Amino acid sequence: METENTGRGADPDGPRVLTRRSVASAAAVALALAAAVASKALSDGDPAADADSAAFADFYADSANGAEPSAEETATAAGGGEESAEASTAAAEPDGESPSETGESEAAQTVSALPGTGVYRARQEASGLCMTWGDEPGGDGRSVMVLGDCGSTEPELTWVEDGDRYAVEMAFEDWTPCMTADDGGTEDGKLVGFDGCDGLAAQTWELVPVGDAYQLRTAASGTLCLSVLKSAAAESGDAVALQDCDAGDAKQRWTLL
Repeated sequence: METENTGRGADPDGPRVLTRRSVASAAAVALALAAAVASKALSDGDPAADADSAAFADFYADSANGAEPSAEETATAAGGGEESAEASTAAAEPDGESPSETGESEAAQTVSALPGTGVYRARQEASGLCMTWGDEPGGDGRSVMVLGDCGSTEPELTWVEDGDRYAVEMAFEDWTPCMTADDGGTEDGKLVGFDGCDGLAAQTWELVPVGDAYQLRTAASGTLCLSVLKSAAAESGDAVALQDCDAGDAKQRWTLL
């Protein structure tokens, strides 16, 4: 039985005794709060929220009546808050790729992005050597594109971008010709020399991304790429030549430095 402690001289440090009026007031407030939470959940039509609201109602009702809520009720009430926070976080996240997926996409675009106009050395993946110019193997003194040490390549090669195609200018001291495939660049095994820049298809090259490198495909055929002669081992002095494009051939993969 509950009694009222109305004496003015009551010990302030002694046990507190709730009056019926205070219990009733606390219960009314708690039940009103629980009803509001439950009403909001029902209006939203969320079954999970309904369960959480019921748990909160029981929790607050027990508290208002002076009873200790059970461990299960306390955990459920707390868990509802965590689930609501997770739902809010999920709703706040925009649709689309996750940050990691976005990073991977950006990386892929970076690898496949074509370079702008500039001076680059073209290094062959198979040999680690770069394109330069030298004597035609077994020729009559004509100069052609060959493999050589990347530290001493000459002349500078200026790759002039035109959309997804390039002309490769060769800056000699008194002349700036363009890298040109022999005989129109339509047959495999043809060497690559240089001639006056006229915008010919045999002077136009497409960069085809392959991993972190490129195939250099002649616009004259669309199926022939820069490599070396089939009989060559990709060593210094070997002539650069056209071969049927094969992305799996390291002799056809070039990195622009």
